[in-house]
Amino acid sequence: EGSELGFPYLIVNINHTSEQQFAWTVFGTYTPNAPLHKQFIIMLEKAQWKTKDNKVPRSQCSDNCPPGFRKAPKPGAQSCCYDCVLCSEGEISNTT
Repeated sequence: EGSELGFPYLIVNINHTSEQQFAWTVFGTYTPNAPLHKQFIIMLEKAQWKTKDNKVPRSQCSDNCPPGFRKAPKPGAQSCCYDCVLCSEGEISNTT
């Protein structure tokens, strides 16, 4: 009574293979009652990402601005999406 089940949750990747067919691959688990370092397991080699090189996608949609440029927000876009514009006269840019 009052104890959680120790069954792991499966983390799956579901891919559309044809018009009505799907394939799924287990690429991780979450086990609430496991020791902390074993609760969340991801096998990146089994994950399939929708990128050209099948690598984990970046969580930043714009590249960093080079020195002499600053970030200009894109209206209606997430804060990680911006344009790089030349710094105005008297502005200073750095590389951080």
